[in-house]
Amino acid sequence: PLLESLTLRAGPDTLEAMNRMGDQQQSVGFYVNSATPVDIAGRAAYALVSLFYSVGTGSFTYDTLAVDASTFAPIYHRVHAQADSAMAEYRSEGESSFVEGWFAPAGGERTEIDTAIDSRVFDAGTLAWLLRGLPWAEGSTVTVELFDQWTGDIRKVELRVLGEEQVTVGGKCHQTWKVLEDRGPSDVWQGRRSVRIRWIDESSGHMVQGHDGRDGMAPTDGYWLVLKGP
Repeated sequence: PLLESLTLRAGPDTLEAMNRMGDQQQSVGFYVNSATPVDIAGRAAYALVSLFYSVGTGSFTYDTLAVDASTFAPIYHRVHAQADSAMAEYRSEGESSFVEGWFAPAGGERTEIDTAIDSRVFDAGTLAWLLRGLPWAEGSTVTVELFDQWTGDIRKVELRVLGEEQVTVGGKCHQTWKVLEDRGPSDVWQGRRSVRIRWIDESSGHMVQGHDGRDGMAPTDGYWLVLKGP
């Protein structure tokens, strides 16, 4: 039922990515995200664009994902960066859906993609926009299947509301839904299970902050995304 009420609520925003460990904090870069209504061969769609600037290398990553305006079904996804790139194109034939493309990770060989997927599968790049667009409420839980164009795999992710929380960022207080992003038992880093939390502004849908940590890690340590402004 939640997915049937999916809308595109959040407008453009800028998020700073940073690593925190104890009293130390290091900026990694900035994401600038936007969603634009477009027409693709007579089909109403959104172009979901994410531009990432790396502080360390001074380089940019350009990420463009096109989805159906009403269902968020993927149409194409293109990523271009200094060291790696990927492309996926989706098509439907009757009750079947297919994805074709390729991915070329940094230091690796180009790998072709040509596989059938369930019509209910989203592109993995849609996840951040699902978090923004779903009508969260106390106790809400939804499981989505995502196609990862960097591996050619499909994974299940459960999104679960842990409660409400007030979060202050940049001097502004936000009333948020605290959402757990559970990618399953295989989501392990350095031998410990990953813990991913997203705080979604209840009125605007913007992600106020996001945290990727690990079991046993201090709650303030890890990788953070922090809203810098719409």
